[in-house]
Amino acid sequence: MSNYGESAIIKNPQVGDVWQNDDLILYIDRISKDKNGKDIIYVYDMDKKGYIAGCWYRLDIFMSNAKYIGKSKTKLSYLFEVKND
Repeated sequence: MSNYGESAIIKNPQVGDVWQNDDLILYIDRISKDKNGKDIIYVYDMDKKGYIAGCWYRLDIFMSNAKYIGKSKTKLSYLFEVKND
C-alpha cells in the first residue's frame, strides 16, 4: 500500500510533495533534522496572490496542519535553468 491515498495516513512526506495548509500551497524542498535530532522540513509556500516564501517547519507540526495534495509536476530548481540560444 502506498503512503498516499484518500484514507491513508501519510507517514513519510517526501521532497517534491505538494501539500495545502488553509490558503497556502506548500512544496517540500528539503528534509533534515534540527540540533536536537527532531525532523524538520524546508517548505516553499505560495499564497493566493502568488507570493512565495521559504521556511523550516517541524515535521510533527506540519503533519498535524497540512493536507497532502500530490506530487509536483516539476522540480523547483528547473525554474532557475536558462536556455542556451
